[in-house]
Amino acid sequence: MSEGNAAYRAAVDSVGIPAGGSVAMSPEGVHLTMSAPAGKWSSGDLVPFTLEFRHSGRVKVLAVAVRPGSVSSQ
Repeated sequence: MSEGNAAYRAAVDSVGIPAGGSVAMSPEGVHLTMSAPAGKWSSGDLVPFTLEFRHSGRVKVLAVAVRPGSVSSQ
């Protein structure tokens, strides 16, 4: 988010997470935006992803699909 609560998109190559730390993927921080064919996913669907960590390998996770603008930033 930028001044005036305007959203912007910026690509990042990596996200630093300290050992024993965590990262919350949300509209206010790091998040993933992707397009899917119509009918592929609905809000609330669990979507499988594989996160790749430089020092500890790959971790399979589930993300909750949400429609853009449907999550309040408060």
